[in-house]
Amino acid sequence: MTATIAAPLARTNWLGVATIIGAAMVSSFQIGKMPVALPIIRDELGLSLVAAGWAISIFNVLGVTFGIAMGAFTDWLGPRRAIIGGLLVIAAASVLGAAAPNATVLLISRFLEGLGFILVVVAGPALLVVATAERDQRLAFGFWGSYWPAGTASIMLLSTVLLGRIGWRGVWLVDAGLVVAMAVVVARATKELRPVVHRQRAWDALRGIARTLISPGPLTLALVFVSYSIVHMTTISFLPTLLVSELGIALAAAAAMSAGVAFSNVFGNLLGGLALHRGVPRWVLLAIGFGAMAVAGFGVFNGTLPVEMRVFSAALVSFLGGVIPVSCLAGAPVHAPSPHMLATTNGLIVQGSNTGQLLGPPLTAAAVEASDGWGIAAFVLAASSAVGLVLTMVVRGLEQGRERAAALR
Repeated sequence: MTATIAAPLARTNWLGVATIIGAAMVSSFQIGKMPVALPIIRDELGLSLVAAGWAISIFNVLGVTFGIAMGAFTDWLGPRRAIIGGLLVIAAASVLGAAAPNATVLLISRFLEGLGFILVVVAGPALLVVATAERDQRLAFGFWGSYWPAGTASIMLLSTVLLGRIGWRGVWLVDAGLVVAMAVVVARATKELRPVVHRQRAWDALRGIARTLISPGPLTLALVFVSYSIVHMTTISFLPTLLVSELGIALAAAAAMSAGVAFSNVFGNLLGGLALHRGVPRWVLLAIGFGAMAVAGFGVFNGTLPVEMRVFSAALVSFLGGVIPVSCLAGAPVHAPSPHMLATTNGLIVQGSNTGQLLGPPLTAAAVEASDGWGIAAFVLAASSAVGLVLTMVVRGLEQGRERAAALR
C-alpha cells in the first residue's frame, strides 16, 4: 500500500502545518539532549570516548544509511501514520534510554530514537503538501526548515535547567512525555489530512527508489544539501572549541554564543520561505546562501579578527545559509519523479544532509591538523560552497527546462 499526495487544499490548514512542524521539533530533541547530558552519562554508565561519539553521531549514520529507504517506507505507509508511528518509537526509545543500566542499552535506545526521527522528518514534508494550499506551500516549507535548529537549541536550554534537578534520566522521561503529547496532538489535528492511497507491490517501491536515485532533480538537491551541511555543521561544531581554546572565552559564555549562532539558522529558514513565497527563484536563494557562507567562513577562522567579528561571521554563515535547506526542501515536490514518491525524495535529501554533517567536521579537522592552523578551515568551507554554487547552476538549468516544457504544453 503506497500513499500518494492528494490535491492541495483550497485553504491551508495552518493548525495542521503547526503540528507537523512541532512533531519535527520534538523529534530533534533527541539530537540536542545528548551533548549537554553526555559528561554526566559518561560518568554514570562508564561510556568510553568512542561510545560517547557513537551516542551523538548515530543519527547521522542512520540518516546516511537509511534515509531514502525510510522515505520509501513512508510512501508505502503514508506520511500521517509515519509521523505518529515515528513519534511513538521515539517515546518508547527515550523511556528505554532513561532505564538504561549500561552503555549497550543506551546505544540501542539511541538507534531506535534515530529511526523514529528519520521517519518523522522524511514524512513531514509529504504531509505538509497535503495540509497547504498551493500558494502557501513555499511559506510552509520556510517554517518547516526551522525545526532542526529550533528543536535542538530548545532542548539544550531546557536540559541545562533540568539536569541539576531531575538528572539525565529525568530529562529523558520528560522528553518521552513531550513526544507522546505531540503524537496525540498530531493525531487529532491532522485527522482530516488523508492522502489518497493505492496498492503497490514491494518491488515497485524498490523501483521507486531506483527512479529517484537516477532523477537529476532529487539527486542534485541532495548534493546541494551535502555541500551546505559540510559548511554549516563544521562552523557550528568547531565554534565552541575556537571560543574556549583559541580565544579564552569562558565555557558558559561560549555555549551561549554558540546557541545563539545555531538559532540564527531559524530566521534564515523563515527568510528563505518568505522569499520563495514572494516568487524569488530557488537558484537565486541558493546562490546567495553559498556565496555568503564562503565569504563569512573566512571571518570565522581568521585569527586576526576580534572575537565579536568572528562570532558575527559565524552567525552570518548560519543565518544566510539558512535559506539553502528551505530552498531544497521546498524543491522536493517540484522535482520528485512522481507525487507518490515525495517522501522517497525527501529521504534522499535527508541522506544528503546527514552525509554532509557526518563528513564536514572530520574532513575539516584533518585539514587543520595537516596545516597546523585553523585558517585552512575557511578554504574547506569555501571549496564546499563553490561546489554548492556549481550545483545551484544545475538546479537553475533543470527548473528553467521544466518551465520551458510547461510553456510548450
